[in-house]
Amino acid sequence: MERRWFRRDLAGQDALALFSSTADSDEDFDGATDNPRVVAAAWEVWRTEVAFAEQFVTEAMGSRLQLAVPTPTDPEPKPEVAAA
Repeated sequence: MERRWFRRDLAGQDALALFSSTADSDEDFDGATDNPRVVAAAWEVWRTEVAFAEQFVTEAMGSRLQLAVPTPTDPEPKPEVAAA
């Protein structure tokens, strides 16, 4: 799920672009690099957004839905539904 859409349309939050600007809407692709610090920062943003989304969905579902999202060492998602 795309971060800005999720935060804006589902969570009702303002969500500014993190990796693009009005001057360059494709900066997230055009400015991509394999610099280890940039890659680490991108993973941190991803983890933060996953944690936000998991908490948001869990609260919205009355804590019945628990999501397990893949990480770089675990490529397959494993959704689980808690017993009622």
